[in-house]
Order: sequence, then structure tokens, then C-alpha cells
Amino acid sequence: GCRHLHPALDALAAILEKAPLTAAQVERITVGTYRAAVDTEIHQLKSRGDAYFNLSYAMAARIVLGHNDYDAFAEEHFTNPRILALMPRIRVAVEPQIDALYPKKRGALVELQTVAGGGLRKEILIARGEPENPLPDAFTRHKFRKAAADCLIEGEQAEIEAVLADDCSLDTSALFTGLTRILTNTQGSKHAA
Repeated sequence: GCRHLHPALDALAAILEKAPLTAAQVERITVGTYRAAVDTEIHQLKSRGDAYFNLSYAMAARIVLGHNDYDAFAEEHFTNPRILALMPRIRVAVEPQIDALYPKKRGALVELQTVAGGGLRKEILIARGEPENPLPDAFTRHKFRKAAADCLIEGEQAEIEAVLADDCSLDTSALFTGLTRILTNTQGSKHAA
């Protein structure tokens, strides 16, 4: 599923951080990964779920849109001419050395060739978000704020963040009690009638 996309997307993000490129500057991209990621690819995009299983789409969307968040997988982007033009220039194949590490490590090797003739390469063996490579707190907070923006007011978001920040000192029961209290208090929230 979508977890198979993450090592390749992390590698692409690292490449783009060093050398910001537009789709027009990309000659081709080769993604070498493990067999399960290749075998579960869905090539015809009909829904968001299909896009979560399509490395070519995810890579092209990252370059064209500049992000790979929830919005990047919205069906409205499936007809974006810049994404559609870039997708055929992205090849996904099994990379034997990375495949040999699966399932202990789910990695990818991304090689990007530019129109100008340059080449960039990045290998990621453990994607961000795995226990061995946890997401930074700032990333998690940003993702939470973006996901909660339509259903919680700012104060509720801050209150939930405060409860979660204390989760190391709270037992599970106290954590759920605190979150339940905030989420069931609909006064002032965006979801109140």
C-alpha cells in the first residue's frame, strides 16, 4: 500500500532539497525498490486509493505540486497535464540489493537524470515514520494541524496538542480521558450545530 511509496518519496525529497527542480527539468527518474512495492502497483488511477499504490504518480505529484500530503492524492490532480507528462518518465523496478533487505528494511534507490545532463541519486533504506526513523515532532504537529483545521477551532487544537505532549507522563486512561473531554466538548468547535 501507500507505505511502499515512502522510501522513494523520502529519497526524492532529499534530492529536491539539494537541487530544487521543476518537471520540465527532469529527463527521467528510476526508482529501484523491493518486489512487494512493485507488485502492488496500480497503474490506472480511478480513485485516491489507486494513487496510494502508484509510485510514478506519487513522484510526479511531489515534483509538480511540491508536496505529498493528503491533497496531493485528490482525484482532481489525476488530470493535471504536468503530472501526466512526467509520469511516463518515471520507471519503477525491483532493485535486487534493496529487495534482499525486505521485509526488515523497506527501502528505495532514486536516480534522477536532468534534461541538462546531470544526475542525482539517493538511497533510503528506512523511511521516515518507521520506528527506527521516527517523524520529527514538528512534522507530526504540522500534519495534525492541517488534518484538524476543518473540524477543530484553534484552541481545541492547542488543547489536544498539550494533552499529547504530556502523554509520556500520563497513563493511557488519563490520556484518553483528556482527549475525550476535549473532543466531546463541542461548544465553539467547527462541528457544533
